[in-house]
Amino acid sequence: MWMYVDGKWVKDDQPVVFAQSKGVQYGLGIFEGIRAYWLEDREQLSIFRLEDHITRWVEGAKILNMEFRESMDELVSIIQELLWKNNVRQNIYIRPVALKSVQTIRPLISEVGQQIIIYLTDPVYTIKEGLDVQISTWTRPSPQSFPLHIKLTSHYLTLGLAATEAVQNGYDDALLLNDQGMISEGSGANVFFVKGNELYTPPISDGILAGITRATVMDLALARGLIVKEKSVPRSYVYQFDEAFYTGTAIEIKPIFSIDQRKLGTGHIGPVTKLLKEDYLRLVYRK
Repeated sequence: MWMYVDGKWVKDDQPVVFAQSKGVQYGLGIFEGIRAYWLEDREQLSIFRLEDHITRWVEGAKILNMEFRESMDELVSIIQELLWKNNVRQNIYIRPVALKSVQTIRPLISEVGQQIIIYLTDPVYTIKEGLDVQISTWTRPSPQSFPLHIKLTSHYLTLGLAATEAVQNGYDDALLLNDQGMISEGSGANVFFVKGNELYTPPISDGILAGITRATVMDLALARGLIVKEKSVPRSYVYQFDEAFYTGTAIEIKPIFSIDQRKLGTGHIGPVTKLLKEDYLRLVYRK
């Protein structure tokens, strides 16, 4: 496939990243995850909330002292051209990445210089209908020590450790606590809990990603007359909920069947999760 690298179109089997860059050495980078859906009946692609994703990426990059040469409109056009150039006629995952390209030794972010890469990959996160998760022994860092509301590459070390621990223990994924002992999110997704007609999800201030799919699901829930509460969730409360599910661009809406081997509800997808998943798929497929 073709990918975009600093103003050029490059085949994805070509090396493009320098090992000496701070993006590689110190994990000084930021990325996004965007999903395009193939609408079979219209024979066209629909990119879900593209402008929102690009805005989060560009604004978040300012934390790393990055200023993109490309404007917002140009980035949107580049992604559209990338899909056209690769003749995409299926669901696809779009991954824009910005890496600090400066090659000096100190991990300063004040030095100007970045590399922009945008590529395509398979959108399949997991083929399982629902997940069995554990509460991890790894915790998310404090928002006072790490910007957690955006997709910084270095943060995914903690998430990778938690996910690996869970899989090695026989689970599908891990739920992480924050530095205050409250539920934060999964290894790559926001989390919701359901009790009756009420949805609970941790607030951004609890050190979670400001998820675009999360915001979409909250809107869908409100449109259905459900009550949505952004509220801290203690660990001991999770076993008392009727349902739970993940949200994310890659994972979409994925039910959680059990936590720490304790079944939630019937141990299958619950009615609220099912309803919201159906609403979400209708939205992204524009039905």
